[in-house]
Amino acid sequence: MKYAEQATQYLKLFSNCFVTKGVIRSIIVDGYRGGFEFIPNDLGDLLQEAEQYTIGELYTQYGEENYPAIDEYIDYLLEKELVFMVSAAEKSCFPALSMEWRFPGKIANAILDVGAAQSYDLPAVLQQLDELQCLALQVRLFAPQSLEWLENLLKACSSLTFESINLFLPYDSLLDEERLLYLALAHQKIASIVVHGAPETRRIRHEAIDKLAGLFYIETPIVDESHCGVTLPEYFSANLLHYTESLAANTCLNHKIAVDRFGNIKNCPSMIESYGHANEVSLKAALAAEGFKTKWSIKKEQIDVCQVCEFRHICTDCRGYLAEPANVYSKPAKCSYDPYVGVWN
Repeated sequence: MKYAEQATQYLKLFSNCFVTKGVIRSIIVDGYRGGFEFIPNDLGDLLQEAEQYTIGELYTQYGEENYPAIDEYIDYLLEKELVFMVSAAEKSCFPALSMEWRFPGKIANAILDVGAAQSYDLPAVLQQLDELQCLALQVRLFAPQSLEWLENLLKACSSLTFESINLFLPYDSLLDEERLLYLALAHQKIASIVVHGAPETRRIRHEAIDKLAGLFYIETPIVDESHCGVTLPEYFSANLLHYTESLAANTCLNHKIAVDRFGNIKNCPSMIESYGHANEVSLKAALAAEGFKTKWSIKKEQIDVCQVCEFRHICTDCRGYLAEPANVYSKPAKCSYDPYVGVWN
């Protein structure tokens, strides 16, 4: 019983750390440092009981044969800086964080797809997104545009509400590494630039922009919206904002609006439902249309398979591509993780 001297104290998870239990294992999400740690489900259960029992009471409850396991668990949690010890008197000084998710604007993020022929008035759509207080913008080009076109787009965004801009650009030998660095430095709302269909996959590293934006070349060509919806560990978002949103709403579609490459207004370009053409219907009117917000509230706890997955509160859902298209609560078709065996297929 290694922690006998602390028998009257309580183990307390840091308020920004959250346990998510899966079928065969759990994770502790560190919402402050943006990561997660795998733990056995037994440890997840122990942490839940630690809310009401002292360390000494935990030893008693689990029995002498489990003392070494408890010692090992506490060692691990302290080493990873996931817990601390408090007295009964101090315990009330560390209340839990509110898990309520709020967003003050009408639209949190938007996707604008642009094909070979521009099929809608892009400047007008940008102005409408500004009126809806949109914070994050993703622009995906499926065909090359000139540097001047990109400059005009980014200049138009500079005075609008967008806090971050993510660009997906087709590979073009004229848009070389030097020009990408120039764009990232000149327009610091840019969070990332992904150049698809490149000769090789690599990241552009430069001390001037590494803390501002990520610049990437990927070999896969992105020719339409069907490349969206993939679930992989590198896309996880282990932060407080994403975690709390996942408890309340859909982590992909909530407060999102999009215009596809044909100019159709949708919740996401991969969705079937369209709410009019952007040249004929305003984004505000589409947003108010019946059914537009229906899928915003579909949470991971409601989705087949996802509801028992340990990653459910840090991954981004997809309702555009479903394993069972007729079932709105079906597992995302492009997620290959099996939580029943803990393997990515």
